[in-house]
Amino acid sequence: MSHSATNCPVCGTIQTGFFATKGQYSLSKCGECALVYAHPRPSRDDVFALYARGNSRISELHFPKAKAKLRHAMLRAARLSRYVWARDAIDIGCGGGFMVEAMRRFRARAVGLDLNPQRIAFANRHFPKNRFFCENLEEFPRREMTFDLVFSSQVLEHAHDINDFMSALGRISRPGGFAYLKTPDRDHWRVRQDLASENASGPPISIQFFNKTSIRILLERHGFEVKKIFFKVKPTLHVLAQRK
Repeated sequence: MSHSATNCPVCGTIQTGFFATKGQYSLSKCGECALVYAHPRPSRDDVFALYARGNSRISELHFPKAKAKLRHAMLRAARLSRYVWARDAIDIGCGGGFMVEAMRRFRARAVGLDLNPQRIAFANRHFPKNRFFCENLEEFPRREMTFDLVFSSQVLEHAHDINDFMSALGRISRPGGFAYLKTPDRDHWRVRQDLASENASGPPISIQFFNKTSIRILLERHGFEVKKIFFKVKPTLHVLAQRK
């Protein structure tokens, strides 16, 4: 695939260049914030179709390791209890609804959003006290719902257009509210640096790869103040940010 210079989608600099080839896709790297991203991106239709297609092992009645997922979600909700208790909260990319249910058990008025109809069907059947929507985040603000806490785990790296995604996230976040975002940490010491390797994730599944600098710039550019980036042994960024 041919490659040409492009502005970094996070910091806007033109100081970007070829980084690696992953299958039929090229990856660029920003010389300022070190974001690695697919350039050109896969088409929006291809990305949405990929996630709508989902996993054949998931059905309305079955979700792999459902009990363990709910236990883990309860632990996460407990750690976030000060932001969840009796608040309005949403999980973007909610999967089978485990985090939504966990937040409800901490008295949150909880909502889940996911592109995959199989996951939403499971969530509706097993956690009927919550509300779930099968649509993408860019469409969701038309519902005119806003939240005190926006939770999203392992979704940022998949967003087709990261600025459209963050713009929509900002529109559903109340002033003074919080966002808790989790995404792979490109600069973590346990991460394979060779994205071209067979086992490394890449486009069209993962479209951009963040580090502490690029995630901070992205959030600040869209009206959030980063409060804390948590230390993790696993190669992930856990970021708590507040809507200005």
